[in-house]
Amino acid sequence: MGKRFLLPALLLPVLLAACSAASPAAVPMTPLQSAQTVSEESAAEPFLYENTELGFTFEVPARWDWDNYKIVVSHGEQAEDGTEYSQVAFCFQSDSESPLLTIYRVSSSWWRQSGGKGASFLGERGEETFCYALPMAAVYNGEEKTALYASMMLTPAEVESGFTLMDENDVSYVEGVVTEAAMHSLVLETGSGQTLSFVFDESCASGLTDGLLLGDTLRIGYRGELDGADTRHVTVVSMETLSRRAKDSSGALRTGSEEEPVPIEAEEAS
Repeated sequence: MGKRFLLPALLLPVLLAACSAASPAAVPMTPLQSAQTVSEESAAEPFLYENTELGFTFEVPARWDWDNYKIVVSHGEQAEDGTEYSQVAFCFQSDSESPLLTIYRVSSSWWRQSGGKGASFLGERGEETFCYALPMAAVYNGEEKTALYASMMLTPAEVESGFTLMDENDVSYVEGVVTEAAMHSLVLETGSGQTLSFVFDESCASGLTDGLLLGDTLRIGYRGELDGADTRHVTVVSMETLSRRAKDSSGALRTGSEEEPVPIEAEEAS
């Protein structure tokens, strides 16, 4: 795998904010998307962390006790070119300023132009590059806490062997008719009559034709497992309009001609 580099904070104010003591105001990050504490059952053996949104897995070492770390996922934009990035920080005892490991998904264009700025290469899928950062030393005062942190520190070989990109074939698809729609959610009725509710990001909507209309037929690509009609554990990765709502002979939509498409755009920052 790739070579490990030093991580000078001044050279990486946006991408490596979680690895420095910089003010949170310096990082244009969206609100926290998820914070997960690993279950007690994973303490006795390696825990396979699976991120279906970003499309990778990471095998957490068995020596990491479940109550000594937390996994935090967040998103932001690169200062240089405005491209989006995501980061998964494995935080030591909930300390976001001292992660034991941070895995990033960045645009391949940013990676090529910036040279990674100190991060180490993990893999590439399409126009996405995955990289990581490790701390250089235990940073705590106090012998016991420093010793615990040091015992949990990873080597580059451990990170690179534990990381796996999900194949594009891991994406599943479902088709149906839109029965409800809002800015970032919709309800789909499948051909079998099953009703599925999905939450999505605007980045997944490039395959839609001029927004959403009730009655449109869509194909939705997702990662994760559907549990009957329960969609809480799936992540939408693509949306495609298969057909628009039917019109009558006059050209009006059969269920009403006044309805406008639901726009797919980012919400205004509060």
